[in-house]
Parts: sequence; C-alpha cells; structure tokens
Amino acid sequence: MVSASFKESENDIVNRQRDILKASKKRSEALYKKAEELGFSERKKPSDNQKKNGK
Repeated sequence: MVSASFKESENDIVNRQRDILKASKKRSEALYKKAEELGFSERKKPSDNQKKNGK
C-alpha cells in the first residue's frame, strides 16, 4: 500500500516536471519569435559563446 502511494506520488512529480518543461519550451519559442520581430535575425550558435569566452 505504501509503495502504491509512492508510485502515484512519483507519477505526479514526473507529470509536473513534464508540464514545466513544455511551458518552458513554449516561453522560449515565444521569446525567440518576439526577438525576431524586433530585428534579431537568428539564434546564437554554440561557437559564438566559445569565441566570447576565449576558448
């Protein structure tokens, strides 16, 4: 009985994490879309960060 309760709790946590990740992805997409509307043409490439950090 305890394990069944724990299993439900674990599923709730997993579902909550999945919802948070989906919401975060949607926010990121909306921010990139807004940035493009404001004139920023493309996302930063990983190589841009390496150049900035002197690597």
